[in-house]
Amino acid sequence: SIDHDDVASTTLPLIPMHQIPPRPWAYGRFLLFGSAAVVGAVDGGGKGAIAVVMALAVITGKPLLGEHVWRRGPVAIVTYEDDATEWHRRFAAACKHYGLDYEMVLANVRFIYRAKGRITFGRHGETGVEFPDSKGIIEQLSLFGPVLLIIDPFNHAHSLDDGNSNALVARVAGEMTRIAQETTCAVLVLHHLRKGSNGNPDDLMGATALRATFRSCRILARMTPEEGKALGMEREAWRCTRIAGSKENYAPPP
Repeated sequence: SIDHDDVASTTLPLIPMHQIPPRPWAYGRFLLFGSAAVVGAVDGGGKGAIAVVMALAVITGKPLLGEHVWRRGPVAIVTYEDDATEWHRRFAAACKHYGLDYEMVLANVRFIYRAKGRITFGRHGETGVEFPDSKGIIEQLSLFGPVLLIIDPFNHAHSLDDGNSNALVARVAGEMTRIAQETTCAVLVLHHLRKGSNGNPDDLMGATALRATFRSCRILARMTPEEGKALGMEREAWRCTRIAGSKENYAPPP
């Protein structure tokens, strides 16, 4: 038999309209405190460069990409593909371009890592998907209170054997969101696109649950030589990137 005694209904508590808090935006109308968002691009498509400049904007409080920074502060990074030297190159180049204090920027970036092995946001366990590093990640984030956590990239952030399983991917994406909620920081996840992608949210590699679970999704697309030729800038096409706001539920259309 099924026990229905726990099923109930309720109304919203009466909160005066002027006391309803606004949405907790962190970066533009894209990142929210306590939520996770994803940026997707092909290899070499610019997601790392965009993430670095977003990090600098958060650290300095300056709208370097034209989007408002609602609260400045430090940034945390979990990285899987690039070593420390490459991150030095990225931050140095971006600081030089924008005329920022390189030493100040580095002092406000912390990398979360495992002394042995790698950080994982989800793996197979005896009873299903488990999250062995979540507690440690939350403790590290709580130590210095970052405004933004960058995870680069999603497909290396778990050790599940089926990245096309909506059920499994949703568990990992949901855990990233839970970490954002627990620490009240904004989470930005970088992810790869399928081959032949054309700039829509379903181009994200693997299960569609990734897009469905995260609050916001943006897709990057490099300008093609043909598009550049039509605009009279064929030689500079490789420098230009289109940012598509493919899923931004709580914001007006871009």
